[in-house]
Amino acid sequence: MRNKKYVFEKIRYMENSNRFSKKSVEQLPNLLGEEEELIFSIDGFYENNRWLINLTDKRLLFVYKGLIDLKTKNISLDKIESVEFDSGLVLGSLKIWIGGEFILISNVSKPSGRSFVEKVNNQLEYFKQQLYQPKVEYREEEVPKIKEDLVEKLLQLSNLKESGILTEEEFQIAKQKVLNS
Repeated sequence: MRNKKYVFEKIRYMENSNRFSKKSVEQLPNLLGEEEELIFSIDGFYENNRWLINLTDKRLLFVYKGLIDLKTKNISLDKIESVEFDSGLVLGSLKIWIGGEFILISNVSKPSGRSFVEKVNNQLEYFKQQLYQPKVEYREEEVPKIKEDLVEKLLQLSNLKESGILTEEEFQIAKQKVLNS
């Protein structure tokens, strides 16, 4: 859970933050994870209410705080296919595409809507790189040992070839096996 100071500090510098529902903003500290980063927030109409839509490093978090009820909606970044902004005369609308369908958010300010799309696309790109990038971890002391073992085996094979124990063909086959292992 993030604290109020963190949330209000992040929100304060966002475009059109003076339009955000204070009741919805006050809910964010209870809804964000301890290590979850709030990247950008916008507000707009969704399901006949003014929602606060928050981009984090993990998800889109929709928050609506009414007089009595609290509504939230979470969309994991890996579920989002794309985000579009359609601009009108004064305001615009966002389309968030998920599984061939979209969520429509209307009455979004033009500058905020464009910034939101840019930030979501950047975060999607980063998130997908992290998600699909293989994690190869070596302890520092293992890397030189692996290299030393490889060099040692190749030297042994070379010595066997030079001494006539291995033919050129046998040497090439053994060398490929060592390099492929």
